[in-house]
Amino acid sequence: VVFGFISGNRRVGSLLHAMAALPDPGLFTLDIYGTLADSAGVSELLEELGLQRQVRIHGFVSAETLAAALHGAHLAVNLRFPTMGEASASQLYIWACALPSLVTRTGWYADLPGDAVGFVNPETEVEDLRAHLLAFHADQAPYLDAGRRGRAVAEAQHRPADYAEGLLRSAAEPATP
Repeated sequence: VVFGFISGNRRVGSLLHAMAALPDPGLFTLDIYGTLADSAGVSELLEELGLQRQVRIHGFVSAETLAAALHGAHLAVNLRFPTMGEASASQLYIWACALPSLVTRTGWYADLPGDAVGFVNPETEVEDLRAHLLAFHADQAPYLDAGRRGRAVAEAQHRPADYAEGLLRSAAEPATP
């Protein structure tokens, strides 16, 4: 699954190329939820690569529909390159579902625990994605373990109560000129 506002830095094209390079492109299906900045380009690429049957584009959906999709998915792809310097609420949603995920080794994502995500290097993006997909197909257990570790990271380091406490502390401090 891929979800969110999906522009070029979300690397859907590279994911599609990796899927097409598999020995059997039908090994995986991809569900895309959210707004595609270049829907015509993605549609053209799907046709060019012959992946129309493997990829379903759902568009923007309700939070409930997205949550059900994440809970029903086997793997999330949450790439960002170039990074816009952001952290990722998407990654926290993924981890809340204990869903295994692949992320770009850049920016905030590069500092995530290596046992909680699968890393994709920008220089070898298609090859890394293909290798992860083949490894996932051969043995899901390490990826499922990573998803569970990701959930533990989110629960330990990204608790809403800690965020709210930080905001309250910040608001209580006097403003500095």
